[in-house]
Amino acid sequence: MEEMIGRHRKNGAVFVAPYFLSIIPKRINVPPSDLYDYRIMPDNPRYGSDIFYKAISDLMRTH
Repeated sequence: MEEMIGRHRKNGAVFVAPYFLSIIPKRINVPPSDLYDYRIMPDNPRYGSDIFYKAISDLMRTH
């Protein structure tokens, strides 16, 4: 994931639009729904969401 985002950046991308980056704080208990599988969160392994979250987080700290 980090390499993929890096390639986009190298080729001029200035914005990444994740499919569903949740802005709901973890302290708020939200009932599970079909959208949960697509949330890009550090504790959601579905569809590589946790790996994508880490890649975005790592890049934000280094650039």
